[in-house]
Amino acid sequence: MSIQNVRAAIERFLASDKEEVLCIRGAWGTGKTYNWKTITRDLRDKPNAIALNEYAYVSLFGLNSIAEVKTQILQSMVVKAQIGDTPDLTTFSNVLSTAESGIKKGIIKSVTSVLGSRGEAIVSAMGFLTSRIIVCLDDFERKGNKLSNADVLGLITYLKEERKCKVALLLNDNQLCDRQTFDSYLEKAVDINLKFEPSVQEIGSIAITDNDPVAAMVRADAETLGIDNVRVIQKILSLVRHVEPMLEKYHQAVTVNAVAVITLYGWSHLQPELAPPLEYLKRMNAYSSHKGDEDMELRWRDLLMKFNYAYATDFFLVLLKGVQNGYFDQAEIDRFAPELARTDALSRVEKELSDLWAEYHYSFATPQKELLDKMFDFFNRYADVVSISDIVAIVRLFQDFSDLRWDEILDTYITVNAADPQAFSIERLELGGSEVPREIKERISKALAAQKPSLSTNELIRCLHLNGFDSEYYERASQLDIEDYERFMRTESREEIRNLISAFRQYLRTGGLQPAQHIIMDKAGDALRNIAKDSEINMRRAMKTGLIQRLEAKEGMQSSLAATKSDTTIPSPAKEDSKGEQIAE
Repeated sequence: MSIQNVRAAIERFLASDKEEVLCIRGAWGTGKTYNWKTITRDLRDKPNAIALNEYAYVSLFGLNSIAEVKTQILQSMVVKAQIGDTPDLTTFSNVLSTAESGIKKGIIKSVTSVLGSRGEAIVSAMGFLTSRIIVCLDDFERKGNKLSNADVLGLITYLKEERKCKVALLLNDNQLCDRQTFDSYLEKAVDINLKFEPSVQEIGSIAITDNDPVAAMVRADAETLGIDNVRVIQKILSLVRHVEPMLEKYHQAVTVNAVAVITLYGWSHLQPELAPPLEYLKRMNAYSSHKGDEDMELRWRDLLMKFNYAYATDFFLVLLKGVQNGYFDQAEIDRFAPELARTDALSRVEKELSDLWAEYHYSFATPQKELLDKMFDFFNRYADVVSISDIVAIVRLFQDFSDLRWDEILDTYITVNAADPQAFSIERLELGGSEVPREIKERISKALAAQKPSLSTNELIRCLHLNGFDSEYYERASQLDIEDYERFMRTESREEIRNLISAFRQYLRTGGLQPAQHIIMDKAGDALRNIAKDSEINMRRAMKTGLIQRLEAKEGMQSSLAATKSDTTIPSPAKEDSKGEQIAE
């Protein structure tokens, strides 16, 4: 039943003075207790909304005897005007002062005069107070081992039939012990039996009542994933609240991504039996399947793609560590969050540039000068974030129309990106099949050579150990030759080689690597192949790094794809390059 239907049933139950038993069943964390407490508190001040004057809420968690249950009922009693308040001497005094007849007060005086200050004896003797009251027994499935299902249901029947009480029983029937006995007694003891099954949207509204943007993001992300546990969602929100101030200095997109990832990882961490396993989320890549993950992908791939989760970036893994530890490290966040901010900025820049190229190729209305002016303005705004492939295409466009501003564009790009090796990665561009005009290539190569600090080949390779995820180093290291890596591994000390292998293994364990880092592993793998040819012992040494196996797997996949392509008789449609122009296969 939905929340509205359950609420209506609870309201009817409370408004009637008829002795009866209401059972509300539902999975753990769906909000049974929250809704019961919220509804009873809301109704306490409304005339005629609650028929009986006294009320007691008791959790059966850990209770091992009927005597303990009765004691808890008595200690928890309040008048209906104080439903939801914490029971204390004041609330108990109010129960006594508003007793339905003077008989109760008279008996109380008699009991206290005989038993004095012996609390337990007084509580036991005062069990007569539990008549014509509303009793809510919660956490039935978490009662102590010595308290049987039959004992509790017997007490419920006694309260209803002998003490003329109304009893509400809240439980998770998925975790019941001795289910057969419970079912046999339940049919006899319960008058109204409700299944509490709120929708994911309703659970999100129960779990998060705040309406600020971050709370709304967590609620929406939890709904997309189908998280149906109030406590889990609340714990996820608590984690997000912890990391939120650490991200304030970054673009809003960083916070949006962080909230989504913490929601996903938090769900997996807190409900591993229902969510995608964390180990799968760490190794999953939407763009290439992992051997042995076929069942996982069949179950989770569509949901994760709908959630826009493609793979675990370094920043995401920092957030995962925070989810597991219960706290986040500002220094670790500051190490990787800027890259995510840059990635988001690039996506927005790419969208604007794509629109400009579309205007060039598919519009007959925009004059040449207007289009080139737009492109020039675009470049001046984003010179520090456009890619090397984009700058080559833009410069060629201006050259094609004999617009001399191409020289200014290239100079500005080189000046603005003087400290960024990634901005001058011509080799990656050429590996992708793009032709780079000689003049552009020479000027870019000269800019790359002029970058500081100036490091020797061996110094650059050594930097991979501690700075393997710093683009200033891995971009330049990716341009070294295979022979450079081979020479390093043949001549350097054991300590240096151990450090380099450690850097490679860190690459192998990390998802979402940059293309330049893959190039480094390719070249190092080829270098190790050459070394492995020396002798059997060197072959064994080289194979321990995992780089040769990586190359073999990569080459095997490429061969398989090539074979598949050669067997295909249907002609492929024309593709488009980065500027939207058609290119031949």
